[in-house]
Amino acid sequence: MFAGMDLKTLYRLHWGARGTGEEFDRLVRDDFEPRRLRLQREAEDRGWIKPTAVYGYFPVQSDGQDLIVYEASAFTPGSLTPRGKVEEIVRFRFPRQAEREGLCLSDYFQPVDSSRFDVLPLQVVTVGPYVDELRAALDQRGEYADALFVHGLGVSAAEGLAEWHHGLIREELKLEPERGKRYSFGYSACPDLADQAKLFKLLAPEAAIGVTLTSAYQLVPEASTSALIVHHPQATYYLVKA
Repeated sequence: MFAGMDLKTLYRLHWGARGTGEEFDRLVRDDFEPRRLRLQREAEDRGWIKPTAVYGYFPVQSDGQDLIVYEASAFTPGSLTPRGKVEEIVRFRFPRQAEREGLCLSDYFQPVDSSRFDVLPLQVVTVGPYVDELRAALDQRGEYADALFVHGLGVSAAEGLAEWHHGLIREELKLEPERGKRYSFGYSACPDLADQAKLFKLLAPEAAIGVTLTSAYQLVPEASTSALIVHHPQATYYLVKA
């Protein structure tokens, strides 16, 4: 979890580091690095970071810009061979680039007219509610800087957990270590946050790990993240203009 964190994002985005070169290196060496290690030990000793995850594999096919998710019980366990009537559960619709390569997430999966099925891994991970509770307590006491550091570590740890968990999914699918990409709703390739509700329908993370959705489709606890995982070897991150 901690090993998978992006330290540059933690230090610059979440902890507000400024400067470059020796100035930045000194800040990291003398302040941020020892602070991070101390907070990580404290989180483990006091238990205010509790990593948990729920995930699943779902049979899918693409249909133009749509990705159709089917009921898994219609398939032979451990395979993509249907053994009965195949029923659609939900359908995701992804935007397509109007220029450049014309990329769309659905293109990375087997199309309906191929009569073949593909697999879509989905995940929700969290480091638990105690990060939010500790941050709120620090804010209430006026310890705003400490609250900022705790919050930043929690959010970065959740991303680190998601990356570690993606590695586990690669192992289970017997994929190469760097193959595939994680895509989270709200970003360019899958911008519709309302699709979080479809993901929640499939994984039921409320009961499994205590992660819920707000009316604006934000995850609670905040130090949580969800993603769909595209295992295609050519999958890449890209922008789609609104």
